[in-house]
Amino acid sequence: MGKELVEGVLQSEDLKRSIKVTKVDSPAAVEQSVQDGTAQVGLVIPQGFTEQVNTGGKTELSLLQDPGKPQTALIMRSIVKSYTERVSAVNIASSAIIGDLAQHAATSGGVNQDLGKIAHEVVEELTATVTNPNAGVLEKPVGEKEVSAKQYYAAAMAVMFLLFNATVGAKSILNERSTETLSRLLSTPTSKLSILLGKFFGTLFFAVLQFGVLLIATTYAFGVEWGDNLGQTLAIALSYAVAVSGLSMALASVLKSEQSADVVSGIGVQIFSILGGSMLPLAQFPELLQKVALVTPNAWALISLTDIMTGTEWQALYLPLVVLLTLGAAALSFGTWRLAAR
Repeated sequence: MGKELVEGVLQSEDLKRSIKVTKVDSPAAVEQSVQDGTAQVGLVIPQGFTEQVNTGGKTELSLLQDPGKPQTALIMRSIVKSYTERVSAVNIASSAIIGDLAQHAATSGGVNQDLGKIAHEVVEELTATVTNPNAGVLEKPVGEKEVSAKQYYAAAMAVMFLLFNATVGAKSILNERSTETLSRLLSTPTSKLSILLGKFFGTLFFAVLQFGVLLIATTYAFGVEWGDNLGQTLAIALSYAVAVSGLSMALASVLKSEQSADVVSGIGVQIFSILGGSMLPLAQFPELLQKVALVTPNAWALISLTDIMTGTEWQALYLPLVVLLTLGAAALSFGTWRLAAR
């Protein structure tokens, strides 16, 4: 296995022009080569590596790197990890197939004398396939189509612009509160809930209208395809607008002035936009940040809109719809409760 890794992968036709392999006799020699700069990366293949792999034992390949060449080490780590995962796949598949063959031979009334030969051929075939350096994993989008950069950033900018409505709506309420307009409205026979819901629906209407303008403009001016199902796009847009409008009520209930709303608009929205994928595609984020991004409503909206562009099914949109609507309802309830109590 170690020989296959070095000669079949690292010195393959595709990699030998980029990677120069020098073999040494001991781990100490590998470490010395890295320390004196002779090698940028050192790979230590332990004795008994093949046996450990074949028996399913624990195997460890040591990778030594030059601190000044982190990218080289990252590339080598990726290559080695890919190879070891393929080898593991061979072992798992081989064990399953051989087990099935043995069971079939036992239940068919006797031991198949060619079982060993068949098992050997199976293992060789699997090994040849998965250790092929040209073999790999093809990643495809959720639906049937791929999303272009133009499509992605059209959706990314749309969700970012709609996010600003959270602070715009909050500033409107804060302005009315500072000029005593809101207090006078709340002192009228009209119920407080009706007045505050009116503020919510005003922000909601503006957000939906804004998305509609962006949708039409990007479609006809820039040729952006938003997917084949307009109903899905509008459903996500409406639920996202509900979430944003609910957040505007919550912000208005906790902020004390329009100046503080400007700070949230200038800093908070930008942070949410970066974290939610409007500046950089979420797929390029580390796995941890991809999970953290899901605390933002704009990430849910952006992921859903790009999924729609690929041709996803309604079932894939149920969760983001529920999340966005629940967030909007919770923020609206919190905001109206605090504003009505003042």
